[in-house]
Amino acid sequence: MWYTVPGNASEMLGEAKMNKFIKRIVLEKEQSREYRKVEKIVNGLANHLARECKNELWKAIKNRGGIRSYKNGKEYEEYKANVPLGLKRRKGLPPDEMASLLGLDGDQELYQVLKEYNKIDWRAEAMRILEDTGLWNRLNKIDRLLEEL
Repeated sequence: MWYTVPGNASEMLGEAKMNKFIKRIVLEKEQSREYRKVEKIVNGLANHLARECKNELWKAIKNRGGIRSYKNGKEYEEYKANVPLGLKRRKGLPPDEMASLLGLDGDQELYQVLKEYNKIDWRAEAMRILEDTGLWNRLNKIDRLLEEL
């Protein structure tokens, strides 16, 4: 990209300062563009991770028939509060049996997994994956160039 310098600005600031000023503008625009690209990638990856993980968990539970409620009071209230509607099945397995099939220690751990799923920071996971793959290198290079100016 070429930038035109108005009138005698280069004479007033000096050629070196003017070149540095133009270089900073170009780098800041490029940095902004790169950040927008990375932001779009991070958000897309985070959404994909959340969907895929949820699908895997829900498929595993649904393939085993879903989760049915306990018959008695206290356990029924826990079931009602912790199991999402999409996983409830009248002819499914009780929560403790479902937990053991999924490799969990009991119905409380199953409830915890179902509850914690929505609290996972998928965006942080996506950023960690992108850092591991080296996608941040170009952005870091631009940041270093701006710091040098």
